Amino acid sequence: MWIYENTLKVEHQATTLSLYSVRLDKNQQITEVKNARRLETHFRSPQLDLWRLSDTEWLLALRRPAPIARKKLSKVVVLAEQLVLPEFGETG
Repeated sequence: MWIYENTLKVEHQATTLSLYSVRLDKNQQITEVKNARRLETHFRSPQLDLWRLSDTEWLLALRRPAPIARKKLSKVVVLAEQLVLPEFGETG
């Protein structure tokens, strides 16, 4: 993925797969994605298409939900105990 001059480019093996117009905020975070363009390439899925999708029907990108803080584990509960191994030379 590359962002240059408000254009996001998605590539695989030096082949452009799709282009998007993006808007960035002052922290260089993407705030808006529009004008999605999917490009035909030599990469092809082995699965056949169920129906033909146009660029307006194909959902090119979704905004990820904001991350939420996870609860930290307060205490680790020991469920198993390591058994003492016999020394070499001992029999029993």
